Parts: sequence; structure tokens; C-alpha cells
Amino acid sequence: MRASDADRDIVLGELPVLLEDLVPQTALVRRAGVPDTATMQEQAVARWERSRGEAFMGFLIPTLICWVVWLVTVPGGFVWPVFPMIGTAIPLVRVLVQRKEIIASNERRIVRRQDKELRRQQRKQLPPPDDR
Repeated sequence: MRASDADRDIVLGELPVLLEDLVPQTALVRRAGVPDTATMQEQAVARWERSRGEAFMGFLIPTLICWVVWLVTVPGGFVWPVFPMIGTAIPLVRVLVQRKEIIASNERRIVRRQDKELRRQQRKQLPPPDDR
């Protein structure tokens, strides 16, 4: 008899209660494939911090290059480096302003990826269907 995804989810949900006194809880959560919420939060925040760093460098490097070019070519003339600064500042401001939304989106993405990986592992463990 084959078990459906819903049946497997129910069994995985019951597994921690059944084995609670045998195995430490942290090891059980990792082994059962159930995502640890603290770890997911840390991963989501780490992704946001990486995107914040990338946005900052995406602002800083072009800004510095433009100001150096301006200082070398036309110091005291029209201050055109302000325009590239505005364009490169928009992604940085977005990442800073939408921090909570980006972290929540990262958490949802992590959960989807872990669920997909868990289903893939479960399919590998099931015997092939009998076509009799």
C-alpha cells in the first residue's frame, strides 16, 4: 500500500511525540526533515544581510567611480554624478525600507525549498509501483 503526501505529513508530525524521550529534540527535528523555525529565521536574515551588502556595494562602487571621473575631468562644473547616485540608491533604499517583507519572503522561499527536498527524498525511499 502506498502512502499519500498527507499521510506522510501526519506520520512525520506524530514522530517527534513518539520518539521524544529517545532522541534529543534538535537532532530529531533535523533528522525528520521538519524545518527549525529559529534556523529558518537566521537563514532568512542572513540572506537579507547579503542582499543589503550587495545593494550597498552596488551603490558605493559606481558612486565612487563617477565622482573620481568628475573630479578628474570637470571639477567645479556640472555635478552629474548625482544622477547615477540616485539610480543606484533606489535598490539600497528598497532593501532597507522593506526589511521585514524581504525576510518573510526569504523564509517562505526556504520553507518551499525544504519541502521540495523532503518530498524528493521521500520519493527516492519509496519502492517503485507494482504494475500487476
